[in-house]
Amino acid sequence: MKYQKTITGTIVILLLLASSLFSQQPKIGLMGGGGMVGYIDPEGEIESTFAYGARVDLGTVFHPNLGFMTEFLYWSKDYDVDVMGVSWSWSYAQTYVAALAKYTFGETGTRSGPYAGGGLGMVQSKVKNKYTDPILGNVDVSESETDLCIHILGGFSYLISPKISSFGEFRLTLDGANFWGIFAGFTYNLR
Repeated sequence: MKYQKTITGTIVILLLLASSLFSQQPKIGLMGGGGMVGYIDPEGEIESTFAYGARVDLGTVFHPNLGFMTEFLYWSKDYDVDVMGVSWSWSYAQTYVAALAKYTFGETGTRSGPYAGGGLGMVQSKVKNKYTDPILGNVDVSESETDLCIHILGGFSYLISPKISSFGEFRLTLDGANFWGIFAGFTYNLR
């Protein structure tokens, strides 16, 4: 009998919480879009480089401060090395497409303030290696693969005008060439 009361009480509390959570009117659709640029540091021998991308605001669901976005991000790094008469040319590049969610802390429905979020995406990695061998001549080797990736982010957004907001963001991306990055960008708000 004691367990029935506990289970019933827990179900009632969860239903009340769920009803308040789901009672918010969702705002789904194309809400805005913009661009960003960042300084990233992939792990391994790749070293730091710049990344750039585009972000589309898809609105809110469940709570006015919980926003959803889709994002495109690209970075590449090239460098040359000469080792004992052999010239090596390396090229790394990654292209990301991700679905992200972020929660903005502060007043309900605000577009300015600190936020935290994350998401999942697909990443296409390309590695090209060209070298000149004294015996073999010019040799080209390339490899490409597609993987899942996880994005963890936090930052601050600021409404510059009713139509334009800016953001600064720290991000950790986990995939084949894990990286951390610092990004800045803007969003043009359509609604």
